[in-house]
This record gives sequence, structure tokens and C-alpha cells, in this order.
Amino acid sequence: MMVNRPFVTVGGLIFAPDGDIFLVRSKKWKDLYSLPGGKVEWGETCLEAFKREVFEETGLKICKIKFEMVQESIFSEEFWDKGHFVMNDFVAELDPSSSKDKVLLNDEAYEYLWIKPEQALKLPLHKACRLLIERYLTQQNPFNRWGFIGFKNHKVFCKIGIYPQEKAQEQTLYFDVKAKIDFNKCSTSDCIKDTLDYTKLAHVCTMIAKRDSYQLLETLSCAILDYLFSQFDVQWVHLRIKKPGAISSANFALVEIEQERSC
Repeated sequence: MMVNRPFVTVGGLIFAPDGDIFLVRSKKWKDLYSLPGGKVEWGETCLEAFKREVFEETGLKICKIKFEMVQESIFSEEFWDKGHFVMNDFVAELDPSSSKDKVLLNDEAYEYLWIKPEQALKLPLHKACRLLIERYLTQQNPFNRWGFIGFKNHKVFCKIGIYPQEKAQEQTLYFDVKAKIDFNKCSTSDCIKDTLDYTKLAHVCTMIAKRDSYQLLETLSCAILDYLFSQFDVQWVHLRIKKPGAISSANFALVEIEQERSC
């Protein structure tokens, strides 16, 4: 009886002396940019397989090869067929005997380019390729660049309170949010998806406040923090919710909470 098993594959980043990396475009990855590589053959080490696959697909020789990471691709919609791959990823340099302008593609790819890794992130890459490039860039600049984003007095109309009249009609709440995130990734990509968009942050406050009729501001504030820490890569969040008219002798009542991600 035939048993389906994952394929062990190799691939990786190839760096030219000027810092460019080598990408190929392939029909098997539905025209997304990817990296040279392929399946490990019986009796072959992953390192040997990587060198062989690169030469077969590009005519290039590589040196100073270092193992980088393992990824899994299970039935990816980016791949032309239903496949399960255990991907061993490497980083290598272009051998002095090869050059950027002498690439001989085989029939697995129809296009190639040399490009800076930061610029490559703006291209349509398949997921595993993008993760490897991002990991490399993060390691090249391993220090966290902590920064803060947020807003003050975000206005939301919602039903909240313990009294019948509060539950019957919408009231005004004001939200102040400050979130601590790592600016490292977006500093290289200049892409909004690599940061926490403050408009999305405001939308979360609105969505959760309107979604459920809470009695307490405390419950609402905890629900917002739970959502932020589960959905976004935030390190720390400070939240203040203000409710005008809750006390006749004050401009507003408020709750204030902060939370830090545990290690």
C-alpha cells in the first residue's frame, strides 16, 4: 500500500558580493518569486543537495554555506500541486568562479533577478521565501527598536452600564491607547503590514465596544487587551477609557489599565 510522506527539500538565499540576493520565478509556485532548491535525494546530505540543486537550476556555484532554519509547507495554495514539504533553508555566497550575469536557468524557472533583500520584500514572494528573507534581515539587525503608537480621545458610541437607561441607548466613550511595538521590521520594508496600524487599533476599540453590551468599563478594557495581545505582536499596551457624564461632579469617569507581554 502506498503511503504519503512529506518530502525533504532544500533551498536558500544566495548572496552576490554586492549584497544582492538571487530570486527565481516559477510556474510551480504560481508565478511567485522563490529561491532555488529542490528535493533531497536518497543518501544525500542537505548541504550536498542544496549545492547540487542550485547548480542544476541556475548553473551557479556557491560557497560559505550556513544552515539557517527549517520550515514546513503543508498543502500550500501557493504551490501548483498538493504537497507537504519539510524545507531546510540555507544562506550562501556566490562562489568566485561564478558571476551574476552568467545564470543558466533550467526548465523549472522562467525568470530570475538579483535584488537587495529589503527591496525583495516588496515583490510577490511565496510565504517560505519571505519568512527566510525577513529572518535574515532581523538577524542582521538583531536589536529591537521599541517604539510607541496610539491615539487619544477616540470617540465611540456604544451601550454600556448597569442602569436600564444606559443599556437602552448608546453613550459616548473616549479611548486613549498607547502600544509598544518593535519598529525593526517596518524600518526595512516601509510597509504598513509590518507595523500595527493605528487606524486598525482604533477599529478594535470600536468593534469590541459595540459588539457586546458590557456593564463595566473594566470588563471592556480587559476584552480589548485580550484581543490585542492575541492578534497583534505588541509588547505592552496602556489603555484608558473615559465615560462623560457618569458622575455629576466630574467631567468623566475613567478606567485605566496596562499590560505587558510575558516572556
